[in-house]
Amino acid sequence: MRTFRFPGGDRIFEDTTTLTGPGRLTDYLGRNRNLATDLVLSVTGDGHLLMDSPRSRLFLGPLRLPLPAFAAADAHVEQWYDGAAGTFRISTRVVQRQVGTIFVYEGSFSYRQQPWDGTLPAEAVPARWEQRV
Repeated sequence: MRTFRFPGGDRIFEDTTTLTGPGRLTDYLGRNRNLATDLVLSVTGDGHLLMDSPRSRLFLGPLRLPLPAFAAADAHVEQWYDGAAGTFRISTRVVQRQVGTIFVYEGSFSYRQQPWDGTLPAEAVPARWEQRV
């Protein structure tokens, strides 16, 4: 879960990311995690992490619906550590194939590590859980 701070107010972005293979993640997006996006990872020559999304699918109850090319959007994300500023940087662009660029974000972020007892904090629990195999 991430909080984006904008002049007009805060916005919450909820997702759960899982490692699904070498150099691959799956990101389940939204409060109900109904949209799954595959992410292919690579690293630039200067050590920036790149993530590109070749495909997405919707989960509607027991149905898994791959998004057809005309409805899908491609995410392109670059993350790196900025030693001079002492923070992580991110640049994100989402392109819908029929419309063009629909979202651009550039900013910085920090994170913290904390011990995990196997229970999600209340603010990070999805609205509902589903078995997905």
